[in-house]
Amino acid sequence: MQKKKKKKSNQPKRKVKRISSEHLEKQAREDLAEKRFKRAVDGFLELYRLNEEKYFPELLEESNIGLARDLIKKGQLTKADVVIANIKALTGDESEGFLDVLVAIKKREYDTACRIFSNLVSRGNNISNINKAHDVADAFVLAFEDFPQLKISCPGIYEDITVIQHALEDISAEKFEDAWVGVKQISVNSIFSHWKMFIKGLTAFYTKDDSKARSAFKRIPSDSLLQSIVKRYMTLIDNSNIDMSILKEDDLQKICVAAGHPGLAPVLPRANYLWKVGRFRDSYWHVRDGLNSFPSDNTGIAGTLTRFYFNNILHLPEKPAKKYLDSLKNKIIKPSSGANLEEVLIRRIECLLFNTTQTDDSKYVKIWETFLKAYTAFYGNNNGLDALVYSHLGVIFSVEKLKEPSFFFWESPHKDVHNLRNAQLAEQYFDKSISLDKGNKNAYLGLLRVYEKTKNKSKQNKLLDKLAPAFPDDQTIMARAGIGCIERKAFIKGTKYLEQANILDPLDKTIKERLAVAYLHTARNYYKKGKIQQGREIYQKALKNGSAGSGDHNLGHAYIYARWAALEFKNNNKGIGEEKFRLSMEGVENHLPLLYFTQLIYRENDVQDVYARNVKMLIDIEWMKPPAPAVAVSLIKTYSYMAIKSQPRWLYQEKKRVVRYALDAVGKPCSRDDALFIIDFDAADGYETELGDQYIKKMLKEDKEDPQILYLKFKRNRMRDFSTPPNKKDIKELNRILHIAEKRNEMELITDLKKTIEEFDHISEMPNIFGSQSPFDIFGDNFEDGDNDGLDFDDDLELEMYANFLEELLLQGNGSKRKKKKKRK
Repeated sequence: MQKKKKKKSNQPKRKVKRISSEHLEKQAREDLAEKRFKRAVDGFLELYRLNEEKYFPELLEESNIGLARDLIKKGQLTKADVVIANIKALTGDESEGFLDVLVAIKKREYDTACRIFSNLVSRGNNISNINKAHDVADAFVLAFEDFPQLKISCPGIYEDITVIQHALEDISAEKFEDAWVGVKQISVNSIFSHWKMFIKGLTAFYTKDDSKARSAFKRIPSDSLLQSIVKRYMTLIDNSNIDMSILKEDDLQKICVAAGHPGLAPVLPRANYLWKVGRFRDSYWHVRDGLNSFPSDNTGIAGTLTRFYFNNILHLPEKPAKKYLDSLKNKIIKPSSGANLEEVLIRRIECLLFNTTQTDDSKYVKIWETFLKAYTAFYGNNNGLDALVYSHLGVIFSVEKLKEPSFFFWESPHKDVHNLRNAQLAEQYFDKSISLDKGNKNAYLGLLRVYEKTKNKSKQNKLLDKLAPAFPDDQTIMARAGIGCIERKAFIKGTKYLEQANILDPLDKTIKERLAVAYLHTARNYYKKGKIQQGREIYQKALKNGSAGSGDHNLGHAYIYARWAALEFKNNNKGIGEEKFRLSMEGVENHLPLLYFTQLIYRENDVQDVYARNVKMLIDIEWMKPPAPAVAVSLIKTYSYMAIKSQPRWLYQEKKRVVRYALDAVGKPCSRDDALFIIDFDAADGYETELGDQYIKKMLKEDKEDPQILYLKFKRNRMRDFSTPPNKKDIKELNRILHIAEKRNEMELITDLKKTIEEFDHISEMPNIFGSQSPFDIFGDNFEDGDNDGLDFDDDLELEMYANFLEELLLQGNGSKRKKKKKRK
């Protein structure tokens, strides 16, 4: 089909307006300044035709070379070759030049680029225009060849190349210090300066100085070939900022290569994906099948992965963790193939993962012994590890079993009764641990705790006698040995142990108190045996260990002097006794508590009336002064101290005496702490007096919403009506008190109240001897009102059971003070 011919226009042709050379030059220079190189080349080409000599430099060096560089940078290498050919035509020089170097680098033909550059330098070409060409430096390093012609023509560049290559070799050989020493000499103006920073960053990275590595990597130019590598190292350094959920497998592969583990690149990304989606077992076996060096106990990447897979199982939910463990156990290499690390690791994680509270004792022991067998088969005998495992078993079997909550909230747990998981096995495995490691102090202490909890005094004392000389620098052992000696009246020996413990830890208040007691016992024992001088020397030591201003009955100087005076009077040393009594009274502001203590000490030691008469006279004077609650507290503390120390029959009358004093003081100003102390003292003996009631009433007048006082009042009322089970009104009142306590932020009281409320709720849900109903439902509101119509007994037998049940409640409530009545025959 023929094309239609265009009709010729009858209009005359428009004349093309010629542009002046000045305007053309101005436009060309603007294009060049704005880096519009193609238009600049066209403009200067026109100008070149007008004046070759004037416009040649700008056409060649600025326009064409700029255009060539721009095309190379964009990867348009075919067009760049055309421009380079034009440049060569203009210059008449057909030899390869610097632009050919850049094209070769872009094509990643680093050998070619280095050869061209070397030829240029050897011919004496001007290379000032490439001093900042980082790509050339990259080419020389990546080519990793020797270029001897540079050694003569450009020794500076040759030396820098050699240093960089040697530094990279040192890094490969993990000689990081040598690598950095070599590149230090490279100038900041060198085209290899960014390689200097790269090597500095690498040495810092591999020596774990992340801040230094980060600083060096940030100084590498963004247009350098190194930048893509640096990004991977920066990812490894700043891994806390990486969102692993969006990390692509390709990125992870490159990170593996950057980290020096190219063998991980095909394994780790897939394993990471499997772990993230919850396929923990598949993730493990993927690494297991793809990495020959896994599992490993080395410090390398295989070791890190091993620790990850065998430790993170402990942080998985119970069900996936069990499946994971079962998968590992099912693929344990059979014994016929020999010992292996994988079985050791699997047996170890089985030991750590097993629930000790729900596992039979013999089965639990077998799990650990299986681990030790696998470990020994792979690593050989290790008595230290065996001792550690057996000590661990001793600890597990010496744990106390949880006690069921008491049916009666007011009952305190029996602190002296210990119910160990398996005391026999605990002792057996602690002994086994010690036999393997004679210096295993933890095993000794564990065994000591077993003897203490099982009240085996004989074995306890024998072990302490063995431990004290074996561990003379352990204050805990020395203190325990000392206490044990004092308990069996080996005072001199016990005092020496406690003195040593006090030297080792002079700030331990408990040791100091124990030493004070030891001194007092030892001194009294010396006086009893007639060794007066030795007793006086011990009292001097007690004073040195004590404190002048302390109100402590064992550490206070006033109380030590009072004891000393009693023993001097007991031995008819009147002068010394009076001197010690005078020293005890010096510096004491309130004499009544001290005089009361002195009177009780005199009576305990049977001090003759001729000496005790003076104290009785002084105390009678003090007792006649107006009473005060603070003084009452001091008197109660003295009485309580004597009651714990010894319980002679005459002491009961002293209790009545201090209670009467405290009652007389109830109308006087009283601090909350003193009131709480007095109320607790009264409660401790079964509420036998009205003392607690009076102080509760007093404190509620001052603050009717004091939650602590309200709670104490509630407990007293419940104790007095203990035969009636807790009811809904009780829980309501406890919740009201709890609300007040929470408002006032009394944390200890809040904890105590919540525990009591929980126990009341527990009692309400407990089955009872009358059926499946709760006590609330059985007794009901009718029982609270004194009406027993709600109870329906079929016969006399059930009525007798009910009576016995209530009697048992009474016995539990009053303890040993209320005896069960004998039936009349």
